[in-house]
Amino acid sequence: MLIPAAKSFAVRVAPEPPQAATAAQEVAPVDPPSDDPHQRHDLARDLAGHGEYEEALQEYLWVWKATRDRTGWMGVRHSFLLSDMAHLAESYPPAHEAFDRLLDAAQANMEVVSPITWLDWVEWTSLCDHFTGGGEKAHWYDPPRDGQGRIVGWYERHRDAAGRVSMPVADAKVQAKIESDLFGLLVAQRRFVDAVRVGGDLVGRAREEADSHSKMKQKLRANPAATDSAEVDQMLASLRSFFLERQAPVYGVLLAAGEEETAKALASVVIDHLDTAEARVALVQAALDLANSRAPQLEAWLDEASELGADVSALRSRLGASSAPK
Repeated sequence: MLIPAAKSFAVRVAPEPPQAATAAQEVAPVDPPSDDPHQRHDLARDLAGHGEYEEALQEYLWVWKATRDRTGWMGVRHSFLLSDMAHLAESYPPAHEAFDRLLDAAQANMEVVSPITWLDWVEWTSLCDHFTGGGEKAHWYDPPRDGQGRIVGWYERHRDAAGRVSMPVADAKVQAKIESDLFGLLVAQRRFVDAVRVGGDLVGRAREEADSHSKMKQKLRANPAATDSAEVDQMLASLRSFFLERQAPVYGVLLAAGEEETAKALASVVIDHLDTAEARVALVQAALDLANSRAPQLEAWLDEASELGADVSALRSRLGASSAPK
């Protein structure tokens, strides 16, 4: 008698078969993609971080295309964004293939574009840096990691008899950028004569940079908000270091190229701007590193640097001096 009752109870409590879901239940509302590149960049990072590589790739491609003409994105697009894209390419081969196509398109553009704009040049060279094994180097004159590379190869195809770039450029700013970048790459290959030829007015640029730094120094000193003198001193020290890191190696390159008079003129600009032991030491260091020079002025600069308190014993040894520091 208990069994029928149990069966009856079981029948009564058995779950009802699921009903078909409504259309609203089947398709959850999805917000349309944002048109804000910052949000899409963040989304791409998040997707990549969770292993959703194909979705991340599509977001990165959207951001790359959408930000090409946004001036406020110029710095981020060609540095942080490309770094994130390169990181994805390391884990996801289809991303590497997609980004290589971007590089090939930028390369094809550089073969025919006229005049070359700032964006044309920076976009292509930034892609080269991130996707051809260039990467960061301790110094801009260190040997390149990928042989001659696309950029120097482009220069070889578009140079005139004097070694200057023959393709039209949009303005003087673009011209200076191209010459500066090519100068560094050619120095990295120790092609010093070609570097000097393509570099343009190296002494004039040194003067311009010295003038710019002097104006920045005046602004820092005159800024009423700069109440922390130690902070101001630190910023000025950074300016001095940056100037020497850029200009002292140019002196060595000029010596290595046999341009001794131009080298002297550039050294005068450096020491007139920074009459310090550090400036003299930097010039001697560059002369030894890049030209293996034994010019008489090097010894004189070491004497002056020593009198200003610098330890120049190691550099004296490299010069082959027999006398002790004065």
